[in-house]
Amino acid sequence: MKHTIFIVLSLFIFFLFPLRDSKAVTLSKNSEISLLTCGPGEELYSIFGHSAIRVCDYENHIDRVYNYGTFDFETEYFYLKFVGGRLLYYLTTEEYLGFIKSYIYENRSVYEQTLNLDSLHKQVLFNLLEENNKPANRYYHYDFFYDNCTTRIRDILIKALDNKIDFTKYTPPPIATFRKMISHYISHQKWTDLGIDLIFGLTADHKMNQSEYMFLPIELMNALDKAKLKGDSTSFIKKTKTLYTAPITNINTTNKYSPLMIFWLLFALFTLITLFEILKKRNFWIFDFLLFFITGALGLLVATLCFGSNFIALHFNLVLLWAIPFHFIMAFFVARKNSKFVKLYFLLTFVLMILLLIARFFIPQELNMATFPVVLLITIRAFKLYYFKTTEKTKRTNIYYR
Repeated sequence: MKHTIFIVLSLFIFFLFPLRDSKAVTLSKNSEISLLTCGPGEELYSIFGHSAIRVCDYENHIDRVYNYGTFDFETEYFYLKFVGGRLLYYLTTEEYLGFIKSYIYENRSVYEQTLNLDSLHKQVLFNLLEENNKPANRYYHYDFFYDNCTTRIRDILIKALDNKIDFTKYTPPPIATFRKMISHYISHQKWTDLGIDLIFGLTADHKMNQSEYMFLPIELMNALDKAKLKGDSTSFIKKTKTLYTAPITNINTTNKYSPLMIFWLLFALFTLITLFEILKKRNFWIFDFLLFFITGALGLLVATLCFGSNFIALHFNLVLLWAIPFHFIMAFFVARKNSKFVKLYFLLTFVLMILLLIARFFIPQELNMATFPVVLLITIRAFKLYYFKTTEKTKRTNIYYR
């Protein structure tokens, strides 16, 4: 009986005094909303930094961070979905202290810009964040250039301010394309830069407008620092402070041997081998097998990403002009003698490489300089294979008529 009375009283209290839902919270006049910009991390997904929004209202016992950059490593077929552009990112919230401690632990600098908003705009922005945080709204398909943790914040700020943020005072870096911006920020990581250049297609060479520069956290921070509200001379940022400064460390020494240096050395070695083969009339086909097998495998990977991924950045990739997927198959035929088809294939490859070397500075996609010795090497070895197939036929003909 007592147990029944307790349940009835509990239900009565619950319906009479419902629990406060954060969606219905009215922020106090002393509340503050700020942009948190985090420095780069050591992992590939974190090398460009991170952005998040902090809402702090001590009167309502709120100090939380809204983070659009969350994904689940435990997702089935995680890597396939990631490279295919099918991995869902989502908005999460966490207490500010937990957020800042995690970035201090990772030794990543954190900067805070408090937004200069009136009570109305703070409430509108808070409501939009809470609406985004609903289970039905929090998930989205990540796109590196156009829909990431930083662009989401840029867009929600513009929406909350009814498109009244004036960015005209923000002067982007004198770097015109997505590819150049990426290379600028990872200039000390040559191998990473090469890998990104190999898989990014023509979209990465698109000339950015002012808004598109803000796909990177540091550029959104710089843009907001110069921003004002239209018709108002007051700065959009009330104050800026450094929450944590990561100690300066030496640049990663794993990049001591750059890809450009390694590939030029390989080019020199293969060129000497080629000269030796021609002079001694010897055909070391194993080197051709390795060269065309590896470039063909790279071409298959690039083609798969180019045609199978939802990432716009990976489409229309002109790397396929030299990393030709068919090389993967033809590598198994480099030792075949008296084959007209193999001879023709490598003649066409030689001609295509010559044309690419002539036109490489005029094609719309910028090719990484480290690939230049590779293209030269393919050119030389393709010609050598054509030459040997021709001389093989000549020798056979001469023997026949004796």
